[in-house]
Amino acid sequence: MVYGLADIARASLFPHRYRSPHLRARLNDAEALDSERAAGGASSGGPRRTDVGTLRRSEFWALRDVSFQLRRGECLGLIGPNGAGKSTLFSILSGIYEPTRGRAVIRGRLQALIALGAGFHPMLSGRENIYVNGAVFGLTSREIDRLVDRIIEFSELGEFIDAPIKTYSSGMLVRLGFSVAAHLDPDILLVDEVLAVGDARFQLKCLDHMRRLINSGKAQMLVSHYMHNIQGLCDRVIWLDQGRIKAEGPADEVTRRYTEFMYRAGDDDRAAEQCEISGYPALIRGVEVERTEPRGERGQATGRLR
Repeated sequence: MVYGLADIARASLFPHRYRSPHLRARLNDAEALDSERAAGGASSGGPRRTDVGTLRRSEFWALRDVSFQLRRGECLGLIGPNGAGKSTLFSILSGIYEPTRGRAVIRGRLQALIALGAGFHPMLSGRENIYVNGAVFGLTSREIDRLVDRIIEFSELGEFIDAPIKTYSSGMLVRLGFSVAAHLDPDILLVDEVLAVGDARFQLKCLDHMRRLINSGKAQMLVSHYMHNIQGLCDRVIWLDQGRIKAEGPADEVTRRYTEFMYRAGDDDRAAEQCEISGYPALIRGVEVERTEPRGERGQATGRLR
């Protein structure tokens, strides 16, 4: 998929000292797109690009040559550093983006939990948003009536379910979003890294519910930077790097290779670079435990970093 940045033309209003060095290329691309749309006519919405093999200066391939299958009763993990293309892939599967090349074939009803508050109206209450999301998903009012109590109970929002969601914290949005997505009986459930916002107890509750859905034959995809979640829930894992599949296989094997790649102690520069890409502020090369001193029932270990 080609991810264009031409719509950032409004940034031309920014002061020069805040401008990206690549802003001129993006503005030129925006002008070219406007010319193409004008040539195609207002009614047609402009011509569709046919030169997909050629990138403009402000474009890059967010995904390239990514192909996979997801089977019933399977949970597929998606790992990789920030900017690898994981969320873009979820957006394509959800129908938000159209692939520049290839196709995404979905058989069954798909529900995605990609971003906090996505699909919710901030002025409506949590209860009202449940009905709106259910209607968008194709459920009747009676079907939603049968589900609404279970959704509210799972979310544990209590009296806040009738408050406008613009007053919700990020954790409350996660509770409502996952509860709605998981109880609308989707055939395919996509869960991005949003669960990391919730508290630990609710995360465990969500993971347990996802396991029950898998055992009932539902298909799932999970994006996470927490390898223990991937290993505990996923049968198979795809490792994305710079928009391409770097590895695919059993969860334990791929997560081990990914972890070694990200924190390879023998190559300091590469490991430090990967830590910077993935957003970690420091690189720990190793820990030597010198001694263990008893302290209560658990004891206390002292170590030295090298």
